[in-house]
Amino acid sequence: FAPGVPGWKQVNINGFGDPANRINSLGTFGGYLYAGTYAFRHHGAQLWRTADGLNWTAVMTNGFGVYYNVGIDHLVEFNGKLYAGVWNSTPNPPYTDTGGEIWRSSDGTSWEPVVQGGFGDPTNGEVMRLAVFNNQIYAGTWSYTSTHGAEIWHSSTGNSNDWQQVVSNGFGDASNAAIMDMVEFNGALYAGTRLGAAGNGADLWRSTDGLNWTPVITDGFGYTGTYDIAALAVFQNHLYAGIGRYDFSTETYPGGQVWRCSQSSNCDEASDWELVVSDGFGNPDNINVSALHVFDDYLYAIPYNFRTGLEVWRTKDGTNWEQVGLAGLGDSNNSGTYWNNSIATFNNRLYIGTTNWANGGEVW
Repeated sequence: FAPGVPGWKQVNINGFGDPANRINSLGTFGGYLYAGTYAFRHHGAQLWRTADGLNWTAVMTNGFGVYYNVGIDHLVEFNGKLYAGVWNSTPNPPYTDTGGEIWRSSDGTSWEPVVQGGFGDPTNGEVMRLAVFNNQIYAGTWSYTSTHGAEIWHSSTGNSNDWQQVVSNGFGDASNAAIMDMVEFNGALYAGTRLGAAGNGADLWRSTDGLNWTPVITDGFGYTGTYDIAALAVFQNHLYAGIGRYDFSTETYPGGQVWRCSQSSNCDEASDWELVVSDGFGNPDNINVSALHVFDDYLYAIPYNFRTGLEVWRTKDGTNWEQVGLAGLGDSNNSGTYWNNSIATFNNRLYIGTTNWANGGEVW
């Protein structure tokens, strides 16, 4: 266990033995916890798994055999198969090769591609987020071009050539470069965005059928420096949103925020939402509340912190928060999670995977 952070224990070797690996995703399937990595190395992304949460085995170490598959962004189970959203990119501008991909497996060891080439557009460099809603699997992209924004696609089977585009061009705003998170709440699917260029703040959109989308937040909760709505979570009949902020006038980060709305409201307009964390939990170096996760009757929040390392906070009621992890869990190079994609519950324990550029990603 780490000194000064009771209850937390590292359960992997840094970077699974390669300091170039960071942990981009954690997911559960078939009695295993899976960890997907990101690395700009000759081998590409890797995928590891464990049955006991301690001892890990590699199931894929070469980007699924595709040279520029550098990251496993997200892992989701759908219809008895594990799906992986893949980041495909070259190490130099324009930072894209053939486009993001989706792979799937029925046993966790044998994998097949179901989407390649960025859904026909190589500038869709990442399949950033996956979700299941109304018996369909959804995939949100990260666009690597200013000519169009992020896209959302869905499929009832997950099979190749069975995907339909349901959102184009960042919901009509090309500055919405990425779909950061998608969560079902009160009969609707919600999607948060990240800005890739100057705009009026990140967006939150909702759909009750997966096809027709309406805006909930289109101005970053009234703050143009809200560059992403990074994480969404459902807790005690509320929908929570973690965001990152930047003050363009002072060129500083004022600290990330957490907002919420109640199931008793429609959660379809800004007036339904209330601010519950305003300033990075009192620390402006907590620039982005990039992960939200429900575990053991608590809502956990993990702010991104480049200076002293990530922090871990939790709440029992949504308004009163306590800190339960600090200073990168003993390593300030653990700056954060890969948004809301590298946090999971497995065998009644909370797991987080870190971004660590110095020593390799860690799983705690």
